[in-house]
Amino acid sequence: MVRRGPAVATLLLSLGAVVRSPAQAIRGELIAAATAQQVPFGLILLFDVAGRERDRTTTAGDGRFVLRAPGPGEYRLRALRIGYRRWDSPPLQLARGQTLDYRIEMPEVPVQLAGITVEERSRCRVRPAEGEAAATLWEEVAKALSITQLTLVRKIYRFRTETFRRTLDPALNPLDEKRASDVGFGDWSFVSLPPESLAQRGFVYDSTGGPVYVAPDIPVLLSEAFLSSHCFRLQSAADDTTPLIGLAFEPAHGRRLQDIAGVLWLDRGTAELKFLEYHYTNLAAWIPAEHIGGRVEFDRLPTGAWFIRSWLITAPIPRIGAPRVELHGFRQGGGEVREVLTADGRSVRTFPKAP
Repeated sequence: MVRRGPAVATLLLSLGAVVRSPAQAIRGELIAAATAQQVPFGLILLFDVAGRERDRTTTAGDGRFVLRAPGPGEYRLRALRIGYRRWDSPPLQLARGQTLDYRIEMPEVPVQLAGITVEERSRCRVRPAEGEAAATLWEEVAKALSITQLTLVRKIYRFRTETFRRTLDPALNPLDEKRASDVGFGDWSFVSLPPESLAQRGFVYDSTGGPVYVAPDIPVLLSEAFLSSHCFRLQSAADDTTPLIGLAFEPAHGRRLQDIAGVLWLDRGTAELKFLEYHYTNLAAWIPAEHIGGRVEFDRLPTGAWFIRSWLITAPIPRIGAPRVELHGFRQGGGEVREVLTADGRSVRTFPKAP
């Protein structure tokens, strides 16, 4: 597994930058049209005339935002809220050095997931077309992932976390465990590799210390390389009473690399992303594939901010020196947030320790 390292700052900052004295910008606030209330942690995107995204941010607690434009010209805004249909602005003209004030009054049209039915043999499609159910679910997933990323980038909250690393025998019995506790602004619980590299070499590669199992982080999941090399389909929960609907993904047809497949689970009622489960594909015969993979749980604060609540990654350990490669055991790494605090240390929410 790939652990957290110095590269994390580069990965995180690539999705959002702090605006400092922009030459031209759009600033404003996001308002819910029906209630005239400011919307915190809405996602605001800026597109140029060619449809390319040029900046993104989340609204502050008072619904305000600032977006930087790379130059004068015509732009459009897009406002996104989890559980609601997106809103697009008319064309906006920006002159050189201009800061345009713009108030977004966004209609609250809910995204309807409750009525979506899952066919037993639904086709797995690369980049589902807009209007298809899989595309609707992906848009809600992308909102949650983007807001989670930008929440971390803006360093509004601190997180008290407990992490662990343990070794298990082949029967999954614990052999040793190391635990740690820390308070910090938080980041994605592991750092992946560049998406283009993973698309070319797969999610498992050999190193001098043995095979490395790469876990997907937010930049990977949102990348063009991942979306182009994986297909998506709907999946129902095993328990019919569970109010969840899944967006399953797997390597695109014909892809033979060691890759990942999994499910992003959303709440049917709120369209909120609950958790990601994934496993590795095309593994060697000695590896019990059902035990190899990971899980990431997401949560939402009353303010609308999103964060990573818990995570777990499991990888196999090969037996060295045997006549043939055999399973020696497993390595696991994971952790969970125990408390969320404001940047100045005031407690926002606590979580009891699981029994």
